[in-house]
Amino acid sequence: QQWLDWSGGTGGLSEGLIKIQVQSKDAAGNPSALSAGKTIYFDIHAPEAPSLILPSSTAAALENSPVYNRSLLGEAFRGKAEVGSKVSLKITDSNNKSGIVTAVLADQDGWRLTVIETQWKLLGLQEGLVSFEVTSTDVAGNSSVSVSKTVYLDITRPVTPDLVLPDVGFKLNGTMVYNKEALGFSKAFSGTAEKN
Repeated sequence: QQWLDWSGGTGGLSEGLIKIQVQSKDAAGNPSALSAGKTIYFDIHAPEAPSLILPSSTAAALENSPVYNRSLLGEAFRGKAEVGSKVSLKITDSNNKSGIVTAVLADQDGWRLTVIETQWKLLGLQEGLVSFEVTSTDVAGNSSVSVSKTVYLDITRPVTPDLVLPDVGFKLNGTMVYNKEALGFSKAFSGTAEKN
């Protein structure tokens, strides 16, 4: 049996089942009888850090980070976490503007979360480096250390390309006319567009 002053913390109790009883004393120091006992499970250990798997991107890297547009990031984020824990995703842009999008419960298959378009608009993230940070919180309220990954968010449309038609046709009423052989030439169409 161990008496604790709860205002000073848990007093070094170990994790596991504990029985709680209370007793009061009056101004003269007379103790009351002990209350009926209640048993609880005392959880003091934080869950393991969750894993974070980003949607795949095939774009060339920028600033040593994979490049994503919002369409790619509309696919599901996923990972593993303690079963029953709540996983939160925090998104922060290069101007330190951030928001916690939502939270999901992890199950035997891990966790899976999709950021929908309206959530992206509410975040209003700027183009550039963006970090994605996940934390899991167990049913007792203990939080894990966070895990983060950084990507380059590209939300700017490329410059409209121009089109140069091959000069092997002829004009008819102001419209270029080509036969199939002319349009079958290698590299018949050309123009300029944003690199990559």
